[in-house]
Amino acid sequence: YTHASSVEVDGRERTWELPPMERTVGAAFGGMIELAGYDMKKGEDRIRLTLHWQALATPDRHYTFFVHLADPRTGVPASQVDGMPREFTYPTGQWVPGEVVSDQLELSTADVPDGRYVLAVGWYDPDTKLRLPAVDSTGTPVPDDRVILQDPVVVP
Repeated sequence: YTHASSVEVDGRERTWELPPMERTVGAAFGGMIELAGYDMKKGEDRIRLTLHWQALATPDRHYTFFVHLADPRTGVPASQVDGMPREFTYPTGQWVPGEVVSDQLELSTADVPDGRYVLAVGWYDPDTKLRLPAVDSTGTPVPDDRVILQDPVVVP
């Protein structure tokens, strides 16, 4: 003898509209993820970045993003953040085409030598460490499969 009971499954809140953003980018990674744009605030010893992603397709696995505060000449990161969106709570393999995922992160500049830097963004497979191929808004491949954001960063 069994009795039926109802089970409620909470679906994930999904967003389809791109929010207003300070900068538009339109770069794509692996034909699956677009960096639509971003917002940036520079604080005393940190940079607050909100990246606005849009799924072009459902990514075939859970990719890891990176944001490098890098020397513009050498590309060497002085500070970096690697992770999965929303503090590892929303892996890319769960995204659906057209969905917008905005993600806030902080990059420390506390131990970064004074100077001019660029912010470079990309995605990689955490198992192989291979980066997803990146193209700019015109479809042109970008060097090192990392997209350089248009706002340079000056420390301090």
